[in-house]
Amino acid sequence: MKKLIPTAYGLLIVCLALSTLGCPGPAPESDDGNRTWHSVSVTSDEVTLTTEDGVEIFGTFITPGIDTPVPVVLLVHQYGLDRSSYLDFQAALVEVGIASLAIDMRGHGESTAGGTLEYSRFTQTDWTAAANDIKAGLDYLRSSQACDWTRLGVVGASISANLAVVAAADEIQSGQEIVAICLVLLSPGVSYHGIMPSPRASDLGHTPVLIVSAEDDRQSYPGSQSLSQAARNARLESLEGDRHGTDLWSDDPGVMDLIIEWLGINLVSRTYEPNDGNTTTVGEDTETDPQEENE
Repeated sequence: MKKLIPTAYGLLIVCLALSTLGCPGPAPESDDGNRTWHSVSVTSDEVTLTTEDGVEIFGTFITPGIDTPVPVVLLVHQYGLDRSSYLDFQAALVEVGIASLAIDMRGHGESTAGGTLEYSRFTQTDWTAAANDIKAGLDYLRSSQACDWTRLGVVGASISANLAVVAAADEIQSGQEIVAICLVLLSPGVSYHGIMPSPRASDLGHTPVLIVSAEDDRQSYPGSQSLSQAARNARLESLEGDRHGTDLWSDDPGVMDLIIEWLGINLVSRTYEPNDGNTTTVGEDTETDPQEENE
């Protein structure tokens, strides 16, 4: 078990990578060691997306106020929360020159179709369809002139971490040329409402995956271990305690810095290679016990 601490080396990696793209570096630290995103020019837009099955999805798109297209991540919240759970993370991202779109998943926040969609009443079919919310977010970012679509990533928490694997795998296998080049998964599980990521992990090919999970989180940790073994290019960060999803960084700022450092290497600095659809893992398949869990 471990508690993370911010690393100057990690932030240096991000700064150097972003400087080569013409993006701003982190905001300067104050005397108490804290940074403020208000020292960075920021553009914030409220956006509305429509999924392929006709659901309106609301989001907040935050970009550095510069003309150069920048790396970007799609942020997808956990069960029962909404896009506001990513506000602090969006602030941290924009101060190092990374844009982000945080969306309200269907049935959450503003994405309730006038109150007719309520996540607590969703069936497994409804949750399966929620992968379309992630695909709609990626479509929006692929069409944005503010984004460098060759540097596109996804961050998902809890059930949305599971859905992120499914959505990314679907796009790769469908032959979509411009796909997410990395995934950050906060507290994925074996199965949340029937959404199981491990059986789709091999479809991700060599896509880098960062999995962050707390060892005492019985909802998540067994599934995080299984997924890290099933994915071809995954790193598992095991944390102490039992916090879940975006609560992982609520008492440990090192978690957020760890993710930004990892994105600096796997999103900002990585050379883009168009998806050729040939992502099948060679070797033995990794099988996972599909034991159902709650969220």
